[in-house]
Amino acid sequence: MNKLYQISLRTLILAIAFIGVANNSFSQEISSFSYSNDFLSMKLPEPPALYAYPNPLHSQTNIYLLNPCQEAVVYLYSSNGVLLSKEPFSNTRQLKINLDFLPVGIYLAKVYGDDKEIGIVKLVTGK
Repeated sequence: MNKLYQISLRTLILAIAFIGVANNSFSQEISSFSYSNDFLSMKLPEPPALYAYPNPLHSQTNIYLLNPCQEAVVYLYSSNGVLLSKEPFSNTRQLKINLDFLPVGIYLAKVYGDDKEIGIVKLVTGK
């Protein structure tokens, strides 16, 4: 084994976990790992079906879907459950939403794709 490329197993695990979190803007934990015969195996939880960036936001945000949808609809709700808007999208995994009409506050975006619920994301607005 070439010593130039040797790093500790702990360092490798931390680096892989950090890269996964940094690239996807969400937290993950390694639920189990094993090391044998120079092979490392890790079990990571599934990434979220969607996430929003930027969040908190000023006037618009993007909701990114893990899997693309032919037809997607975003329902925007106030923090007390009032439907504020409904916006359809086609053939995409990035949903760009303009929210400049909203006052500062916390909102929920419920996303449906291909006739099933994908998930809900909390949006925080600030001016």
